[in-house]
This record gives sequence, C-alpha cells and structure tokens, in this order.
Amino acid sequence: MTTKRENLVDYVLATDRRKIVLLTLAERSIARPAELATYLKVSNFLVFKAIHELEEKGLVKALECRRKTWKRYKITKLGKRIIKDLDKRI
Repeated sequence: MTTKRENLVDYVLATDRRKIVLLTLAERSIARPAELATYLKVSNFLVFKAIHELEEKGLVKALECRRKTWKRYKITKLGKRIIKDLDKRI
C-alpha cells in the first residue's frame, strides 16, 4: 500500500523542476523565485511553476510580504521529511 509521503516523493520526482527547486530551496533556507532562477540558471517561469506546484502540496510556503513581487519562500516541515525520503530513493 502506498502512503501519502510515498505519493509526494513520487510527485516531486515526476519532474526535474520540482526536485531541483525543492532541494535548492532546502539548501538556501529562504529565497525568492528570481534568486532561485538565477542560481539554477533556469527561467523564472520554470521556478514559479515548480514553487506553485510544491506550495499546493504543502512542501513549501510563502512568507508574509507586503509586495507580491518580493515574496520569499521556505520549505515546510513536510517538505523536509519528503527530502529525507528523496535521499533514500535517489
């Protein structure tokens, strides 16, 4: 029987963008999408899409910010647990 966490690991591994963004955000603690895009040398669109997908699953969350364009994200506790599970599968 597949658990919810196993399903989330499969979800993250299904696309490189989700895996790369989640792992990079875990390394950097807090970051804006544009910072991640620059660091990863990928498009802003790719990062925004990945963050949106990860946020929907509860793996990352936005921090309070007055300006939407300056929104910063961090990994959640669930996201940290999923990374540990990813490490076992990669």
